[in-house]
Amino acid sequence: MKLFYREFGHGDPMIILHGLFGMSDNWVTHAKIFAEKLNRRVIVPDQRNHGMSDHHPVFNYYALVEDLVELFEELEISSAILLGHSMGGKVAMHFALDNPSKVEKLIVADISPVTYITYQHAFLLDVMSKLDFESFTTKKELEREMLIQVPDKRLVNFMMKNVRNISREKFAWKLNIESLTLNLEEVSKFEPTEKQYLGKVLWLKGELSNYIQTTHHAQMYSLFPETLLKTIPNATHWLHSDNPDAFVKEIVDWV
Repeated sequence: MKLFYREFGHGDPMIILHGLFGMSDNWVTHAKIFAEKLNRRVIVPDQRNHGMSDHHPVFNYYALVEDLVELFEELEISSAILLGHSMGGKVAMHFALDNPSKVEKLIVADISPVTYITYQHAFLLDVMSKLDFESFTTKKELEREMLIQVPDKRLVNFMMKNVRNISREKFAWKLNIESLTLNLEEVSKFEPTEKQYLGKVLWLKGELSNYIQTTHHAQMYSLFPETLLKTIPNATHWLHSDNPDAFVKEIVDWV
């Protein structure tokens, strides 16, 4: 599948992969910083069923990796640094394991190569699927209703970025809610494999996040033996947003 992408800077390529419910727009500030500080050509795609990329009923890591292979071919990239956050981190891991020669270095942000329970994501998809856009004439009205269903201002702001205007008073989801709902268990998984990626890996954990646990370390180092694990202080799962300075510094210093 041909992906929509944003591009910044010049030089050797770096690709940033967003997480579930995310999009390239969320990473523009970081992409510009990396382009300048690392003298890199930074490419940030919208993954399928997200942002401005096409929708498709198939949504699993085989398809997401194949989309990334096609992007490499389209942009004539032979090798790149991969940075993936959350679901994007799993895509980056799978891609590196399947295509090690195409990955100069790997950066994984707050996700482990394990299967996760998806209660919160399932709840959010259920809320989004039940919202009747015909009942709202402004995004403010829609936001107020979402805050009733999800009393978390930060999370609602994140979800609101996925609302697009069809016309001045008509809205739709950028996300493919149906496909994400049907395939949520697929993207929560990490299938067992005997492959290894032997290149350098920077693994970043949010200090206040429970996505990376000590019980995951054996699997991480088994698949990615050249891993350096660092913690971003005062940061949740959205470590790049909670402490952007520390997040950027760790990556720039390591690269």
